[in-house]
Amino acid sequence: MTEVEPVHIITTGGTIDKTYNPNTEAFDFSGPSVIERLLEDAGACEGVSIDHFMRIDSRFMDDEHRANLVGAVRSSGAKRLVITHGTSTMPETARYFLNHAQRLSSMRTIVLTGAMKPAQLAGESDARFNLGSALTAARLSPAGVYVAMNGVVHNGGNVQKDVENGIFIPVE
Repeated sequence: MTEVEPVHIITTGGTIDKTYNPNTEAFDFSGPSVIERLLEDAGACEGVSIDHFMRIDSRFMDDEHRANLVGAVRSSGAKRLVITHGTSTMPETARYFLNHAQRLSSMRTIVLTGAMKPAQLAGESDARFNLGSALTAARLSPAGVYVAMNGVVHNGGNVQKDVENGIFIPVE
């Protein structure tokens, strides 16, 4: 039997981890994280550790949050990481790693992923697919920073969100 390459998942919030709050009638972070359930449902827990680092809508993520995230990646010690992140500023965070943590990102495989619709929406969400793609990318890609969305693994320095079509595309 082949040994599974370990991956450390660091969650930061974003749409992937939002849950419906009946009190406010809106999606927020009031419920438990869904990441463990997604992994369990997919039978993808082997070799995976999870750190629930923060729960924030990425529209409100700033460079102080990103610096703290770099610190979390540095202190994890893992060589292969997946960061769940909101899609609004995911490309900015990927570029932050490349610009402010070059040595770190040259020694580790860091894959950011998220969802356009909350995982809680089950069959309507892209969360499971994107998380699975990110795990695979983290296990197979060389050191660097990547964004795994919509079945494509993008170079973290050359990606943007296409809001009109709800996908991520390479920057030309």
